[in-house]
Amino acid sequence: MFALTLMLLATSPVAPIAATLDQPVTLRRSEAATHEKVIVIFTSVVSDSRCPPDVQCKWAGKVVVRLTASVVRGKPVIRELAVEPGRPAPSFEFEGYRVTLVSVESPPESVTLKLSR
Repeated sequence: MFALTLMLLATSPVAPIAATLDQPVTLRRSEAATHEKVIVIFTSVVSDSRCPPDVQCKWAGKVVVRLTASVVRGKPVIRELAVEPGRPAPSFEFEGYRVTLVSVESPPESVTLKLSR
């Protein structure tokens, strides 16, 4: 699985973005954020049933994204997080950090994350 993380980083057209703790960082698909030894990659949008802009919907919908977290020479962890209106921002713990999905935008597909301890 570490090979998958290296492959994703190698195919990314830009260098990983240095993340500052407790500050939002925005990533496009296949981009990575790093802090010390931790790497978080925005892998993909798994599903998106959100209401399109300028359309009146009965249900606001939700979006699910896939993130890959890893450390150098460590086994990567793949997580799917869902953003739904009215619910707290989803997050997960990894190597002593909390990765919080703040928002998802599309198009173009991008996520805003926050790393904290």
